[in-house]
Amino acid sequence: METWLEFFGRLHPVLVHVPIGSLVTLAVLELWNKARRRPAPTEARRLVAFVTAATAVGAAGAGWLLSSEGYGGDTLLWHRAFGIAFAVGATALWITSLLDRARAWRVLFWITCLLAVTAGHQGAEMTHGEGWLFEPFRSEEPEPPDSVDTESGETESVDPEAVEPATAARPMPTQLRASEPEPAPMAASAVSPYERDVAPVLKSHCYACHGPSKQKSGFAMHEPELLLRGGYGGESIVPGDSASSELVRRLRLPLEDEEHMPPPEKPQPSEEQVAAIAAWIDAGAEVPASESGG
Repeated sequence: METWLEFFGRLHPVLVHVPIGSLVTLAVLELWNKARRRPAPTEARRLVAFVTAATAVGAAGAGWLLSSEGYGGDTLLWHRAFGIAFAVGATALWITSLLDRARAWRVLFWITCLLAVTAGHQGAEMTHGEGWLFEPFRSEEPEPPDSVDTESGETESVDPEAVEPATAARPMPTQLRASEPEPAPMAASAVSPYERDVAPVLKSHCYACHGPSKQKSGFAMHEPELLLRGGYGGESIVPGDSASSELVRRLRLPLEDEEHMPPPEKPQPSEEQVAAIAAWIDAGAEVPASESGG
C-alpha cells in the first residue's frame, strides 16, 4: 500500500496540469460565447467544471503525499495552502455551475484562477529555486564607463585598467612612511574556509534541491549542521577524508552518470571549486562556531 501511495504522490506533476487546462477551457468557452452573444452551454460548463474540481482535488492529494519526500520550508507551506484553496475553489465552482448562479459563477471563476496561478508560482519556486520566474529581468552589474565628458565638452575614451581609485594619493616620502606604524594584518580566521570556499558554491549549485524550500532525500545544505548530518542515505561528508565523502564522489562523477550532482542540465561547479570543497573536508570540515551552534 505504501508503494502505491508513493507512486500516486509522484503523479502530482502530471495531475496538476489537468485542472489548469480545464480552467483555460472554461475561459475560452465563456469568451467565445460572449463574443457570439450567446449563453455558454450549461452541460458543457458543468462537465468541464467537474473535471476541474476532480483533478484539482486529486492533484492536491498527490501533492500532499509527495511533500513527504524531503520537501520543506515556508515555500512548501504556501504552495500546499494555495493548492488546497484551489481545490476548494474549483469544487465550489462546480457546485455553482449546478445551481446555475451566473454572478456567483463569475466571481468564483476568477478567484479560482488567481489561486491556481499563485499555487503554480509557489510550486515553481520549489522546483527551480527562489526568484526563478523573474530571474531574466534581474539587472546585471553595471559596466565601467568607456568614455567621460571633459570640461571642454569633448568626450574622451577611458581605459578602465588605467583608472585609479578616487581616493588614491601620491606616494609619501620614505622617511614619513617609515615613521608610521604598519597596519595590523587581517586575522586569518576572519573568514573561514567554509564561508569562503564552500558555502557560496553550495548556494549557487545545490540549494535549489537541498536548500530551505526543498530537501531531496532528506538532505539539506543551507545550514552547516544539516550539511554535516546528511540525508536519508546517511552522512554525506566524512571529516578528514574527502575520498570517502559522498558529496565529493557525486560532484566528481562523469556528467552522464545518473548519480552525478548537480543534475547535468544545471550549472556545474568548476574543478577548482570542487577541489576547494575536498580540501575543506580533508582539513576536518570545520565550520564557524556561530553557525554550527557551538
